[in-house]
Amino acid sequence: FVPPLDAHQQLLRSQKLSEGRVLHASRIPANALSQKRPQRPLSRSRVSRRYEPTMAETKNPPKTPSKGKKRPSSAAVVTPQPKKTKDVPPGEAKWKNAMSIFRKFEPGLGHDGTGLYGTLTNATLRRMLERCDVVGKTHVDVGAADGKVLLGATALGAKHAYGLEISGPALATKFEAMRDMQATKFPSDGEKQLATGTDITELDGSTVEAWLAETFGAGDDDSEITVSAVWHGFNTDAKECLLAACATSARVCRFSLIGPAKREYGGPEAVIDYVKSRGARAELVGDDLAHLSGSGENQRVMTFAIRR
Repeated sequence: FVPPLDAHQQLLRSQKLSEGRVLHASRIPANALSQKRPQRPLSRSRVSRRYEPTMAETKNPPKTPSKGKKRPSSAAVVTPQPKKTKDVPPGEAKWKNAMSIFRKFEPGLGHDGTGLYGTLTNATLRRMLERCDVVGKTHVDVGAADGKVLLGATALGAKHAYGLEISGPALATKFEAMRDMQATKFPSDGEKQLATGTDITELDGSTVEAWLAETFGAGDDDSEITVSAVWHGFNTDAKECLLAACATSARVCRFSLIGPAKREYGGPEAVIDYVKSRGARAELVGDDLAHLSGSGENQRVMTFAIRR
């Protein structure tokens, strides 16, 4: 006996008949409607392709922007260290201070920048003073203009510094202002003076120490004397007067002459011969190229040691 098909079984039968297959009613499970029909696989066109990064993106992945970098909790806290400063020797600091003071003042007359001859550059000035070995000595600059040589000499350790200048008193006023400014940072017990309106050929004394006593009232403190002169503006009488004073002075140990090589006493041989004629012996200890800011001539710095 085959039981009659109910409405549900008839529906399934009609579906199977449409597919060309006929199932007996007894073979149709009772829970057929509760089972889910398997879905057919989607075609290739309907499947979305998975994104695969390129080789360059794999090596250099893009950085995710962040609002701020956070320091890992395990990172060490670095204490900022003060910047290291180079130790400047006291003499070097004094030299830089003296040259900076000179630059602050407008050039005046004589050989300090706009005058007839120009001024010694810092390098030439320092080389000359080192050749003279001014440390602990009294330095005298003849034709001192506004006193740049005096500032440099005391900065490098000269005990005293005196300048003789034939021009007017305006240069002395300028020098005193620079000297006072230098003393505010580097006070000194030594004398630093500049005498203007002074012609060495008209002085009564015949030695350098006699000039100091006559012009500045400087006493004899037994310190050795070094002398310098930018003397290419000197006439022959003034040059011979200076050489004679250096040769006959008991305290002068060295002197430097700055001037053109092709003028009177422009070479060391002429200087040595004249000093010899005045009873002393001069030995050349330095012959350097000189640079002056306002002169186009070839200048030289000749430094001599006096032997008695």
